[in-house]
Amino acid sequence: MLTVTLQSFLDKVEWGKPFDWDGVTFIPLMAESPLSDLSFLLLPEALQARKVVIREVGDGEIRELEVEVKSDEPVLALQGTILQGGKQDRTLNISLLLAPKQRQRIPVSCVERGRWHYRRSSPFGAASWTAAMVAHAPLRHFLCLTAHTTYRLTGEIRADQQQVWDEVRRASRRAEVTSTTEAIGEVYRSLREKTEEVLERMKEAGFPLPNQVGLISVVAGEVWGLDLLPNPTVWAKVWEKVVQSNLFGALVREEKGRKERENEEAAHVFWLALKENMGEVKKSPVGLGEHWLLKSPLEGFALVYQNSLLHLFAFSPF
Repeated sequence: MLTVTLQSFLDKVEWGKPFDWDGVTFIPLMAESPLSDLSFLLLPEALQARKVVIREVGDGEIRELEVEVKSDEPVLALQGTILQGGKQDRTLNISLLLAPKQRQRIPVSCVERGRWHYRRSSPFGAASWTAAMVAHAPLRHFLCLTAHTTYRLTGEIRADQQQVWDEVRRASRRAEVTSTTEAIGEVYRSLREKTEEVLERMKEAGFPLPNQVGLISVVAGEVWGLDLLPNPTVWAKVWEKVVQSNLFGALVREEKGRKERENEEAAHVFWLALKENMGEVKKSPVGLGEHWLLKSPLEGFALVYQNSLLHLFAFSPF
């Protein structure tokens, strides 16, 4: 049972100096002390170290994958992570803390509609998986908006698959990318050079900053995403993917050009609303911990375990 509030975590967080790029504003979030001291692995590093094995469920289920955690530590899998491999690429519907030494089925959505077979060219075997990218912001929004509805009503974390496919198609069209398998990964690869230029500029400005644990991303006067992680070590491992997620979204939606001051004002309004959001707590049906589902007018969730914050993702629906 939770004995903490969302505000108790946010009260430990301070804002850093914003970084602006072509009307997109990134506001760093800093914390003098960790929001959690829990020891865990992140999914990409666990996959690389062969401490996690991902498999198709039976002959394959679009909405589920089986994950076997072989490590003695739990594994944190972040919402929107693109899982490339198996019979088709998927993305994770919500953040999960996967229990050690267990097999668990995780809720996912398909982001590669035109493939349903194992690739034979992988150096790690036909059924291998990688987790090198995070879905672009609008796709993460669809995952939240639809999966949280079913989560509240049925306890299952299922996104609207048709909406996910529609967003993949929109992004492909706007990026002028043709993929024979309708894979969102092809869109991201086509945009990577542009996003890496921004990342280099951010690194020159000192990112990730000392004590940084998160980021608010504002595009065209709307908060596209707030990601908050438990400590600077974890943030340093994921910050580039989070930034790219929002840049991918801005590039495919072509929503830029808003003045930086308007973006910062929107972020302040959002922050105050987030602190006041009571949300709804539900025991995670997969792995460890609880999900704190935010309530209107905001959308998003916090993953909490043993009264420690592991991941907060929030945005303004628009």
